[in-house]
Amino acid sequence: MTRAINDPGNEDPGSLLETDADALLGGAAVQAPEERCRLASQDCIRACERYLALCTESSREQRQHAGDCADLCRLAALLLERRRPWAPAACELAARYALACAERCDGDEPLERECAGACRRFVEACRPLLPA
Repeated sequence: MTRAINDPGNEDPGSLLETDADALLGGAAVQAPEERCRLASQDCIRACERYLALCTESSREQRQHAGDCADLCRLAALLLERRRPWAPAACELAARYALACAERCDGDEPLERECAGACRRFVEACRPLLPA
């Protein structure tokens, strides 16, 4: 929750806005699992799209996996951002695909490793949201 400076619960008249977490943690707010997953999905999207744009020598299968992974991460991020009930299911699907993408795309090239690493970090960040 964000409070304006004139809210009775806002104890810091020197700030224009503050969040409850900022008030409790002094500006070092801990990210919620949904936010960590959403941010990791954005990193995965960027890495996969960079891989697609620059690794033109990669196999068609590797490129297809990277593109599909970026699309599924994009869907998961969008649903998380909108706080939709299907977000965990989209995260699970994206995480399963991201693991497969990481295995297929991991290689000797720096962009391959970057894409595979971002996929694995996405899975780890979203693990708390995935069904047991």
